[in-house]
Amino acid sequence: LSQKIALLVHHEALAMRDKAEVFLYATRLEDDDNTEATEEITKLWTEAMQLADQRDQTQQSSMNQEPQATDWEAELAILAQLWTQHHSHLSLLQAFLVLHHVLYGILVPLINNTKDNQYAPAAAGYAEALALSPYCNQDHEDMNTTCLGQSLALALQFYQQAEDVNGIRRIQELQAQQEQPSSSSEPEL
Repeated sequence: LSQKIALLVHHEALAMRDKAEVFLYATRLEDDDNTEATEEITKLWTEAMQLADQRDQTQQSSMNQEPQATDWEAELAILAQLWTQHHSHLSLLQAFLVLHHVLYGILVPLINNTKDNQYAPAAAGYAEALALSPYCNQDHEDMNTTCLGQSLALALQFYQQAEDVNGIRRIQELQAQQEQPSSSSEPEL
């Protein structure tokens, strides 16, 4: 079920409020004994989703005027804190939701609207982490070709913008691995 939800999230079939609810539902499914971390995770996610909802409502009410960078930066700061401090306490689905939202819901629009490369290193890192996450790199054809391929392409683009030679090399190696035919295929006669 979680993999199907991840697929829906990637294909933007879930609204922001639905993503927020799925995240909270995934929190309840976890058997994590660290209730303090779980409470902090829930608090941070809820704060970030409230900011995202406010940003979306403001954008809609102001005749689709693009949000200001500060609108995204506050949300990014909260989710970056959630990821750096609590990623080891997240379920696979929660990790996917955080990475996907930070990349596609914040950093890509922020970079596209501000044309500011200062966000490229962060975007590259989140894109690489998303590509390596189990739900993006899963054995599901639709997800594998879209989430994995798109995440690797974005990671490469942003590492190039950041002029990060090591990041570029890592992504090119991952892309080459993806292009190789699987060893389970039958040999040609």
